[in-house]
Amino acid sequence: MRSFRATRILTSVLACRMDASNGGELEREYSYTAPSLNERSEAQTIWDGFRRCQTCLLDIAGVSRVSLLSTNHVMTARMRITSTSFGFQRMLKNCDNDRYCGSLKWEMPPPRAILNHPNAMEHRKPIPSSARSFEIEQFSLKVMCLVHSGNVDESCRTCLREASNSKILGEFFFTDAARGYFSTVQRTSRNRNEIVLACKALGVCDIIYYSKLTDQICDEIHDTEVSISMRRAQRENYHRMDREPDKRRREPTKNHLYCVEVEIKSSSSSPHRGLVSCMECFGAAQNSIVHSFKSDDKRERLASLLIRPLEIDFFLDPCQEFCVVREFVPINKCYEDYDKQFDDTPSVGNQISWNMPESSRESINTDEYSGCLLAYHQSTWMSANMLLRSFKFDTSSRKECTKCLQMQFRDYVSRLSGMTSLVAVSAADQKKAGNCFHHELCTRLTFIPDEMCLNDLAALNENQAGSSRQALNIKRLATQSGQMATVVKATYTNPTCLVCLALLYEVIMVSTVKKYVWILGENGRMESVPVCQFCVTSQQPMPIDIRSMRPISAAMIQFYVYEEIRNKLDHDGLVRVCELPINDPFFDSIMGTW
Repeated sequence: MRSFRATRILTSVLACRMDASNGGELEREYSYTAPSLNERSEAQTIWDGFRRCQTCLLDIAGVSRVSLLSTNHVMTARMRITSTSFGFQRMLKNCDNDRYCGSLKWEMPPPRAILNHPNAMEHRKPIPSSARSFEIEQFSLKVMCLVHSGNVDESCRTCLREASNSKILGEFFFTDAARGYFSTVQRTSRNRNEIVLACKALGVCDIIYYSKLTDQICDEIHDTEVSISMRRAQRENYHRMDREPDKRRREPTKNHLYCVEVEIKSSSSSPHRGLVSCMECFGAAQNSIVHSFKSDDKRERLASLLIRPLEIDFFLDPCQEFCVVREFVPINKCYEDYDKQFDDTPSVGNQISWNMPESSRESINTDEYSGCLLAYHQSTWMSANMLLRSFKFDTSSRKECTKCLQMQFRDYVSRLSGMTSLVAVSAADQKKAGNCFHHELCTRLTFIPDEMCLNDLAALNENQAGSSRQALNIKRLATQSGQMATVVKATYTNPTCLVCLALLYEVIMVSTVKKYVWILGENGRMESVPVCQFCVTSQQPMPIDIRSMRPISAAMIQFYVYEEIRNKLDHDGLVRVCELPINDPFFDSIMGTW
């Protein structure tokens, strides 16, 4: 039996204690337990559930990594999640529910902070002076709140931040009456409609409510606090600051805001879900807008609710079924963890996209980036509904994008799939990177490791059998210590194997044309973890700098091979688990291959 087990990491990831609010990342281990069913269906149940949870973590919460470490006979999967504090906040708000990761349990010991995790490279860069100047200018810009009905996925957040040209973006869960909403908060000079239309043109952020948080309420709750968070982010060691009172802080009057400390009833399935029930109850009982800025790493059942009643009458303790009011506390108490709701990393990532303002695209210092580009010529896949029955590749956009890229960069353009192409760029041509942007052409360019272009070209030269070989005049970046990871290039055999590999491993790039994947090496993975049977024909490990590349979820990777798998989808538009070649040692031993 040939199975894929990625080569163990050659250069171990070092860890040390540091504060993740300085842009570093944390590692935490969690256990996921599947609902109990009969034995034959349990194997499918755990992987169906794990796939839903993986989708939420990567595509909605936007964490950096989800690494499967082990599984056992009680239907529990143990995983390591790597993310910034902001990512863990999003995970709590979006994924701690029965739809996605309802049985996800944080395992102690406490998380460890990562100094040189490969994905932390962009966070560790010093902020250019031009960016600092722009952030200072943002103090005079208006606060904008955009309200969404539900899960605000990573592509929507990225688009809003780029389109608004905001250096920071916050995400908040709140209730209005008895219903929960998400709001994204940024400072911008751009028009609200301009931002929303730019993201809707890409097929993201479809439902945005304009009336749920008026500009007045947005200012009352967020105006001064956004300024405080931004000012802290500019200071080199702001994470070490004591929380000193800010004389500029405008203390809201009790006519507008109350801060109430509550204790969540222990009968709730988790402190967070109990908190949500409490907020929904308060919102309905008081006809109020209710926020909680509680940090995800506080597991106690005490929380502070920021309540803005829409009516004058305000009575105490209406929600004893879910929580008990302990006392009214000063407004500042509600804002203790406010900063943790913001993503204040220096940039959105190593990418340029169509929804960025043209001035922002032109001001990017491409000297910091590699000479290998991953070009996207299909955008709607990033947020399309999982019901893939109506999904189609945009062939005309692919052709036009590729044609433009070939005219701009004559060295090397290689089609990877129906949605992506690989582009090699010389130092002299790198400034041309933004010339092919249009929602009908290329929608996004991501700078990826040079080795991926060089390796793709090497495979092409090997197949040319004596014909003229290409030489690649690629711009090379010097390797920076502490950003290396072992990555395995593997060739796969068929489309269901590709989905299986994305489920059990961490696939960061795929070529459906040449049938290969790049997979992050394992660190701490047990030998007993299930594998994808008869899926891999060759493996090539190498240490490279993966920069800010993130894994592709098993759900999202289906879009790359949709035509080949469309007859194997369930009612949710996902490949049926029974179609995936998962070789699970435990289940195979008790009932044979299923």
